[in-house]
Amino acid sequence: MAGPSLEEELRRAGVRVVARAEDHVRQRHPGIEPTSIRVTADARELLVALSRRAALLVVGARGLGRVRALLLGSVSSAVVRQAHCPVVVVRAPVDPATAHGVLVGIGGTAASVATLEFAFRAASWRGDGLTVLHCVGEAITAQGHALAAPPHTDHQEERLVVSETLASLRERYPDIAITVQLDHGLAEQALADLTHDRALVVVGSRPHGALLDLVLGSVATALTEHARCPVAVVPHDPRLRAHGPPDPAGER
Repeated sequence: MAGPSLEEELRRAGVRVVARAEDHVRQRHPGIEPTSIRVTADARELLVALSRRAALLVVGARGLGRVRALLLGSVSSAVVRQAHCPVVVVRAPVDPATAHGVLVGIGGTAASVATLEFAFRAASWRGDGLTVLHCVGEAITAQGHALAAPPHTDHQEERLVVSETLASLRERYPDIAITVQLDHGLAEQALADLTHDRALVVVGSRPHGALLDLVLGSVATALTEHARCPVAVVPHDPRLRAHGPPDPAGER
C-alpha cells in the first residue's frame, strides 16, 4: 500500500507547524487568540498581498547573506522591499535582561516622519527610551569608501533639522527619554554597531527592487542581515500610514 504523497506530507507538516505556533502564542500571551491561515502559495507573494490590510507584518530571517538573499529569494528580503505595511524582521530572540531601548535611523527629511512615528510608538508601548541616529556627510566614493564630514564641524544645521523633525512627536510623547546622536559615514554600519544591546531598531524603506538594492545598497536590507536585534522597516510611501504598536499617546 502506497504511503502518503509528498503533497500530503507537506500539508501535515504545515498543520503541525501552525499548531505549535498557536500553542506558543496562547501559552505566552493568553489574552491573544491567534488566527491561522494555511495555503499553498509562494510565501513572498502571499505575505506581500496580505500586507495590504495588515497593521504589521513579522517574519524571521535565516541569515543567507545579502547577495544570496537577493539572488536566491529570501522571504524576509522580498517582504521588506515590497510590503505595504511596516515589517519586523526577527533573526533571533533578544534577551529582555540585557536588551533595552529603541534605536531609529533617520535622514532628517519629511520622509522620516513615518519612521519616527513608528519608533516613538514602539518606545512608548515598551516604556523604553529612544535613540535617534542621523548620519552626517554620508557619501560614497567610486572606490566604495565613506566620506566623513570634517571632524571640527559642529553640525549645527543638521542638529536643527533633526530637532525640527522631532518637535511634534516630542510633544505627543513627553515621557519618552530621547537621545539624539549624529554619526559619520554609512548609516547601515553606524546603526548595526549600536544594535548589540537594543530591543528594536527602526528604519525606513523606499521600494526600488532587488537589483538596485544589490547595486546601490539598502540600509534596510543590510540591517536585516547584520543587526543583532529585531529590525522594523517602515515604508516611506506617503499614502501608507505608519502602523505599529498601540499608541498610548492617543489615549491621553
